[in-house]
Amino acid sequence: MQHTSVAAVTGGTGALGRAVVERLAERGFALGVTYLRPEEAESLEAAMPLGEDRLLLRRVDTADGNAVASFLDEVSERFGGINVVASLVGGWAGGRDIVETDDVRFDHMLDVNVRSAFNTARAAIPH
Repeated sequence: MQHTSVAAVTGGTGALGRAVVERLAERGFALGVTYLRPEEAESLEAAMPLGEDRLLLRRVDTADGNAVASFLDEVSERFGGINVVASLVGGWAGGRDIVETDDVRFDHMLDVNVRSAFNTARAAIPH
């Protein structure tokens, strides 16, 4: 279905993402939204009863560039393009100083804060 206003929001079920998604929905946008935790997607669907003609929810690992590209392709195909992209995946593993931060935790922070934004921007540019 063709829409004049389409937004793709990675991390759209987190605190910031949900606020952005709600605001865009109020303005009539069709929305493609990624999530990580199924319960967050269920909560968003319950709070915003938009039909399939306006909401596409997908569980996407945004550290995986191919997965992000596939998601944005699907959003574009479903709604007839993409006008707005918001990369809102993020997180912080605070409470430790640098010496106490192991490589696994550091790699995770890079994935959710840097790699996810890079993958989203790279995949969004062709749209």
